[in-house]
Amino acid sequence: MAISNRVNSRTHMLIFAVFVTVCILPVIFLPILDNNFHTIYKQPIISDGLLNVKDYDFEKGIGIPLDGKWEFYWNKWIITDKIQNSVPDAMINVPSSWEKYSINHAYLPSKGYASYKINVKNWPSDRSLTCYIPNVGIAYRVFFNGEMVASRGGLDKEPNAIKVAQHVIKRYPTIPFNTNMQIVIEVDSLKDAGLYLTPILIDTDADIVKSNTASTLAGIYLGIMLIMIAAYGIVLISSGRKFYSIYLLLFVIIMSFKIFMRDEFYGISAIFHLEINLTQMGLISYIITMLSPVVFLFCLKEILHIKLLKHEVIGLVSYCIAACIIIIYVNSYKKNWVLPIFALLTLPYIILILYKLINAIKYRVPHAMSITVAYILLYCGIIVDTCYANSVFVLNMSMYLPLTFCIFLIIIVVIYAKQNAKMQSAAIEAENLRLKIRESETDLMLSQIKPHFIFNSLTAILALIRTDPKQAEQTVKNFSKYLRTNMTSIESKAPIPFEQELKHVKIYVDLELVRFQNRINVIYDIKTQNFKIPPLTIQPLVENSIRHGICKKKDGGTVIIRTYEASNYIVIEIQDNGIGFDTDILTHENSNSLGIKNVQFRLSHIINANLTITSQKGNGTFICVQIPIVKGDKFI
Repeated sequence: MAISNRVNSRTHMLIFAVFVTVCILPVIFLPILDNNFHTIYKQPIISDGLLNVKDYDFEKGIGIPLDGKWEFYWNKWIITDKIQNSVPDAMINVPSSWEKYSINHAYLPSKGYASYKINVKNWPSDRSLTCYIPNVGIAYRVFFNGEMVASRGGLDKEPNAIKVAQHVIKRYPTIPFNTNMQIVIEVDSLKDAGLYLTPILIDTDADIVKSNTASTLAGIYLGIMLIMIAAYGIVLISSGRKFYSIYLLLFVIIMSFKIFMRDEFYGISAIFHLEINLTQMGLISYIITMLSPVVFLFCLKEILHIKLLKHEVIGLVSYCIAACIIIIYVNSYKKNWVLPIFALLTLPYIILILYKLINAIKYRVPHAMSITVAYILLYCGIIVDTCYANSVFVLNMSMYLPLTFCIFLIIIVVIYAKQNAKMQSAAIEAENLRLKIRESETDLMLSQIKPHFIFNSLTAILALIRTDPKQAEQTVKNFSKYLRTNMTSIESKAPIPFEQELKHVKIYVDLELVRFQNRINVIYDIKTQNFKIPPLTIQPLVENSIRHGICKKKDGGTVIIRTYEASNYIVIEIQDNGIGFDTDILTHENSNSLGIKNVQFRLSHIINANLTITSQKGNGTFICVQIPIVKGDKFI
């Protein structure tokens, strides 16, 4: 058994390691794919403000990421303001923030407006192209040879009047063919300085298909989320508040808010007439990402029953508040430092959550491995998303986080469903056990109403009426008490004090003494009575010793009833020097063993007691009942 457990444990750990590796692999390979994207798809690269698209096949539907060096014009809108023959102030790498660059020996501020320009050679004559910047938190306009093809938000040279909208307005104008095309992007920034995400040059037809596909995927994502929430609600309703987690709901809400800020979800936002101003999109995203691990840690507390000490909770909340304040300050004054500082601030969260999860796995907490995989997968999505938002990736990674979050939700709902199924199964087992106990009590009651015993007792009473009326009267009372106790015990669902059961034993013994007199000797060695047992559990055992043990001997014998406390148990012993019997009979289905089997079943399932019987023919029988003492109390 131990070897089997070790093998199963190793198998589980191997599966866990495989899943974790699969979760982490995208984080490793995505940068490699990103760096080699132009090479893999044989795409042209911008060099010193010039892009040559000769021989590039736009029919494949793969847009060209316009990353590279662009001409940069600070505080100028060269198309809107009709500025001609202007000399660029600098050559700036896209994607990047213009705060990294200096003009006239002074670094540029985050607030301001500017124009970016590239010249495109060998523009295809048979294709209609468009250009836009997905998921960027700035207002911008895109021009082809002076004609606007896309815009986002409202540009204004007065910073307070800038509005960054969630959606991109795309126009597909018929531009006169020219082998040389000039692409100009005018931007207006309040916080996010310039083209920190990559513009895309793509075929118009392919873009329409891509936009429709993105909207469809967003709808599917929303559908999955609604199904997951509905499934969670069903589990919650069917299981009561046992699996209710306000922190899980809060976690889903804040992560969904982060996800719904993407361009792909504009169609869904429009359905609900929501127009989100994304001027502070980057800051909001950072704060949500900072809060999410804290909320997730409280989810773990409820789902895995992980202990969080009071000082841990206070420290965690205080750290979270301080971290958010730092991010807000850095985002306002030193935006270039946000990503490294954010990474440093979130590191303690990651370490703490992984520490708690690894401990849960170590102690084999149910579902700990599954939740660890879900968390690692989700956090990999958050890492990729944060890197994408900070110009680390050229490719559009905006749907990677929604994908990982969907998988996370599926895993969590499956765990909840399993817990609910387990609870329902336990409830069914408990009900079946209750019915079995009820059935055993009925069988025991019926087994106690023995026609021969009743007949013999009445015969003895009849004889006593003539010889000893007083004893006859007492015997009638005892006989009445005996029958009443047997009949009413079927209605008793809870254990009774041992003292009551012992009283019933003594009544039974007194009735047998009327018949057998000196042939029966019962010794009571009672050292403890402060405990409880199910009714009609000791009396049938004593009856078994008297009827099938000592009464079958010509000279009768002795029965000793003993109770005492030993270690963590209450011990009840019933010993006789009768004829003994072959204990193999207890394994047979017959009326002689039915009473003992019922007693054994009720002792085991009601108070977790252990009943053992040893016997030798000619040497008597020894019965031992061991009742565990729970939490120091001598009763169950």
